[in-house]
Amino acid sequence: MMRLSALLALLVVGCGSTALPPENDNDNAGHRHSGGEAVCVERSPAAPPLGGLDGRWFLLEPGDEDVEMVFDIEGDRGRAYGEDESESIPLVVVPRDDGLGEVTLTMNGAELHVLLLPRGPGSMLAIAQGEEDARLARRQAPLPAFLEGRWTIVDPRGREAPVELEIRGDLASLVAEGQARTVRLFGLASDGPSIDIVGQRQDRGADYEWLSLQTVSPDVLIVREGDEEEFGVMHRPGMAPPWLATFARPSRGYGPGVPDTETVAPPPD
Repeated sequence: MMRLSALLALLVVGCGSTALPPENDNDNAGHRHSGGEAVCVERSPAAPPLGGLDGRWFLLEPGDEDVEMVFDIEGDRGRAYGEDESESIPLVVVPRDDGLGEVTLTMNGAELHVLLLPRGPGSMLAIAQGEEDARLARRQAPLPAFLEGRWTIVDPRGREAPVELEIRGDLASLVAEGQARTVRLFGLASDGPSIDIVGQRQDRGADYEWLSLQTVSPDVLIVREGDEEEFGVMHRPGMAPPWLATFARPSRGYGPGVPDTETVAPPPD
């Protein structure tokens, strides 16, 4: 019968069963020795390469659809701004040899350091000096070509009117409840199955908004504002999925379904 210690040795990948000397701080990382036994120590994977900082980066706050800040970087210089591109502040890229990124912003005569931890070629975690919350930085990328053309966005619960949308290049024309507006679109580098874009109304000082799209079929997408829980269904005209009616609970008469009425308690006696 195989001894338990021998079985465990076979299950530990990368660790031999040969007895080793006691723990030594100078030993190679990845193995720890204790009492003559070899113990395999799992190490976290190395950070992915940053791939350079050149380009436009959108800083997003998890749980919020608004873009907090935009970095435009070229070489060792750049600009940082919010919704109004005419009001920007300079930034400087700080050289580092540890694979991380760092920029400094000059605000009101003081320097603010922002450490950038790579999550992939198009994504970073941004930690600003003195801030408690991290931000997600996403690099601008081309918009997916399949988004071109006409779409309809509907609230699956029927609480809001459908939005008619037409995308041409990096501009989207929207019509909702009889009001039309134009939105400029920016693609974001993808690190997963979702398709993330940023939209900005063509008004001076208009906010950037982060939208996350998930493909259901070639003609149907789920759309969310940032990583909010509520979602809409985006489909080609005449291609609404059959399951959409399952969710309908209109409160303003938009489509079939059960009215979303409010229950009012009777007055006390």
